[in-house]
Amino acid sequence: MDVLIFRSWDGKKMSYFNLFNVPEGARNIMVFTNVYDQCGRKIFEGDVIRYKYMCVIKRWWKDTSEAEIIEREVEEQSKKYTTRYGIVQFRNGAFVIRNSLDLILLHEITSREIVKQSRNTIADCIERWYDFEVVGNIYENPELVEKVV
Repeated sequence: MDVLIFRSWDGKKMSYFNLFNVPEGARNIMVFTNVYDQCGRKIFEGDVIRYKYMCVIKRWWKDTSEAEIIEREVEEQSKKYTTRYGIVQFRNGAFVIRNSLDLILLHEITSREIVKQSRNTIADCIERWYDFEVVGNIYENPELVEKVV
């Protein structure tokens, strides 16, 4: 069994500890999520995560003459992505990366990417979230919180 790892921010420095050596007066306590980012860094509650998001819409073709055009469209869309930021939080019994656009279960990023497909009456949609990286935390890097949409 893994030992629970915590950290706390006292306004000046970050301290790391476990349940057996909690510093006196520890506040702003964050727990290790037991998940690592793409660089191998531990992800804690309160971390700001940068990641890439891509959505590809593949419309259905009406006749075979459109197939080649649609494949080119999909190839072009696959080259474009947006960079997003989210904050690691504990919500409803699970760690999540949260912003106004996404709510990603943290345990899903252990595969380094998440791919979801959906279908409607005119197109298929493939969404991809990938390249998750810790870029700071809400206490030491408050300017990053502004990047979270």
